[in-house]
Amino acid sequence: MGSQISIVTSNDATAVASAIFNGPGVSITDATFEKSYYEENGLGGNLGSAGIFTSGPFGIGSGGILTTGYSRDADDSSYGQNVDTQIDGSNYCGPDTTNAAVLSVELVVEPEYNGLSIEFILATKENFVNPDPIGIYLDGVQYAVDTSGHRITAKSEYLTSPIGITEPNNPSRSTAYDRSSPPLIMGLPAAPGEHTMIFAICDANNGLLDSGLMVKAGACVDCDADIRINYATTTTTVGPTPFVRTIQASGTVSGTVVYGEPEGATTTTTEEVGTSTEVTTTTAEAITSSEGSTTATTTQSTEVSSNTELSSTTHGDLTSTQSSESLSWSESSTPILTTTTSEEFASTTGMMTTSAPSTTTMSTQGGFTTIRRGCRP
Repeated sequence: MGSQISIVTSNDATAVASAIFNGPGVSITDATFEKSYYEENGLGGNLGSAGIFTSGPFGIGSGGILTTGYSRDADDSSYGQNVDTQIDGSNYCGPDTTNAAVLSVELVVEPEYNGLSIEFILATKENFVNPDPIGIYLDGVQYAVDTSGHRITAKSEYLTSPIGITEPNNPSRSTAYDRSSPPLIMGLPAAPGEHTMIFAICDANNGLLDSGLMVKAGACVDCDADIRINYATTTTTVGPTPFVRTIQASGTVSGTVVYGEPEGATTTTTEEVGTSTEVTTTTAEAITSSEGSTTATTTQSTEVSSNTELSSTTHGDLTSTQSSESLSWSESSTPILTTTTSEEFASTTGMMTTSAPSTTTMSTQGGFTTIRRGCRP
């Protein structure tokens, strides 16, 4: 039974490396198979551990593939994925391994980049008894590890429920393997210049039941180092209770993480005299001043600027202090204003406080609405 992935077996290490590094910012200077199997077969097609894939699973697209059996077997489950290539194991996979496929790549990271983004999928026919391991090395450091620092194998959390993906028994399956990780992505620090990368996969303990490592890569800037699932994300507005829901990948389509955000979320900031505050939110906003209070509510992302000014006037023995504030919205909205102002008078005989009538002025110019308030003289 076929699957959606398409595989071309290749014994050309540079071609496979070029298929892997199909992203920006990387030049390949050399590539070799340190270990792999290859056999020319004019009748049934060439047999080999490595190849180039297109229509890859779960949104990964295209790249290079290394397997513990034949790369063509990733496409058709009728082959059984149970080949012993008689190739030795590799230290790049760890101890007690066999049937290794190891690709070494010499590359140059271009000056405007400072890292490498590696996306990969591990798919397997293995059960949990002899979990096949992988290795992804940059300049001698192994990066194919889970969040606990353990080497990724066919038994890792990424290939088990609820994260792992079990293939259906029909032509809509992405590969011929039974279980897969979702697309995993990580950023590796790599200064501009020359580097060496190693990609490896091996059978654990025996040559039975095969696995495949599919990889694509490119340079990046300030890469996120944490290994994570490379699913699409979307946000929706819900009721009072937020949620996060994952739609699992299938076939050639990426999975999706849905974030449900509650309506009417409120952000509050407090302003003191002589300061200026700027707030950005996607729902509602409130601004509180020590001289008065103003509440502004919007339904979209809005930038609010608030300024407080003090002025004083002396008339004989009396000193009058007045406050005024102004609010500006970066886009048209209809705020609700509640204003309280006060005026104080000081004299040599004592302190007297009165409430003065307040004024509110609203003007619109060039798409901006400006509201000013203060005390009448």
